[in-house]
Amino acid sequence: MMEIRKTITTKIKVIYRKNKNSFIGRPLSFLLSCYRFSFVSLSKMVMDIKRMKLQASFKKVLKTGCFECDPAAKTEVHSLICHRYLNMSLTAIKSLLRFHSSLAVILHDDGSLTDDDTILLRSHIKGVCIISKADADEKIFAMLQKYPNCRKYRGNLINSLQLFDFALLSNTGKIIAMDSDVLFFQPPARLIDWIQNNTKEIIYYVEESPLQQKEFLLKFGYTNYNPNFCFGFVCFHKEVIDLETIESVLSKIDTMNWVLNQNVFAILMNNISHEYPRCVFDKNTYQDITSINDGKIFRHYKYSWLSTEFEVSNLLDVYREDVENVLSKSAKLTFWPRQNRNRS
Repeated sequence: MMEIRKTITTKIKVIYRKNKNSFIGRPLSFLLSCYRFSFVSLSKMVMDIKRMKLQASFKKVLKTGCFECDPAAKTEVHSLICHRYLNMSLTAIKSLLRFHSSLAVILHDDGSLTDDDTILLRSHIKGVCIISKADADEKIFAMLQKYPNCRKYRGNLINSLQLFDFALLSNTGKIIAMDSDVLFFQPPARLIDWIQNNTKEIIYYVEESPLQQKEFLLKFGYTNYNPNFCFGFVCFHKEVIDLETIESVLSKIDTMNWVLNQNVFAILMNNISHEYPRCVFDKNTYQDITSINDGKIFRHYKYSWLSTEFEVSNLLDVYREDVENVLSKSAKLTFWPRQNRNRS
C-alpha cells in the first residue's frame, strides 16, 4: 500500500510540475492535496481498527484462571501499570508466570488504577503486591530529599518510577523490570537460570538503536559503549542504582524526556560493570520488534501499539496474533499452583 501511494503521489507531482502554470495546474494541486488527505485518513482508520482488535484480544485474559506468585521469593518482578492498559499488563505477567512462578510480583500504580482494578489484579494473581502512587510518592520523595534533580525528574515523568521505585522499594534487591507490552512464548531457560542462581550479572534484551542513547552516552564520554539497552526487560540488582551518579547526570542535561530513564541506567550499568557484569539475552530468541522471526521465547512490542505510522500496522497484526496464541493456551486453566509448574 505504501508503494502504491508513493507511485501515485510521484506521478501527480510530475504532471503538476509540467503544468503548474497552465489552466490544469490548480486542479492538479487540489487533486494532490485531496489524495494526501484521503490516504492519511484511511491509514488512521486502519490503524484505529487494528488497535481496537488488539484491545479486544487483551480482554480475553479475563477469562483465564488465577495464577500464583510467591511473595517470599528472592527475585521480584516489577512493572509500572496503568488503568488504560490493565489487560495488556495482566497478559504480560501471566505469560511469564505460566513458565515460572517462584517470583514476587510487585506492580507500581501510575496513579490511574481504580479500586476495581486492584481487586481484579488480586483475583488474577494470588500474592501480588500493588504499590499505590500515593504511598510510593511519600516514601520515594523522602529518600530523594538530598537530591533535588532526582526529585524533579521523579515528579515530572511517570516512567522515572522504573529508575527509582523498582530498586528503592525492592525488598530483596534482585529485580526483573518488565514493561506491559511484552510476551513469553516458551520456558525462558536463561532467565530462570538467573533467577535461581546467585549471579551478579545484569542481563537485558537487546534493542537496536534505542532513541538518543548513542548521543547521550557520547555526551558523558562513553565512546566504547554499544548503545543497545532498553528498560522494557532487564534483570538487575538494587546496587546498580546510585543516587549520587543519577543526580550528577541530571544536573548536566537540558531536557528530561521519556527515554532518560534507560539512558541513565546505561551509564549506571557501565559504572558498576566490574562487580556486576553486563550481559544480553540472545537476540534471536529474546526479540525486539525489528528482529521478529521464528524460535521466539520473548518479544517486546515497544509501543508499536501506540504508533500512528501506517508502516507499523503489520506489527499490530503480529502482536494480536501472539496475544491470541498465548491466551488460547492459558484460557483452559483455572488455577496454576507453583509446585506444578517449576519442575521443568
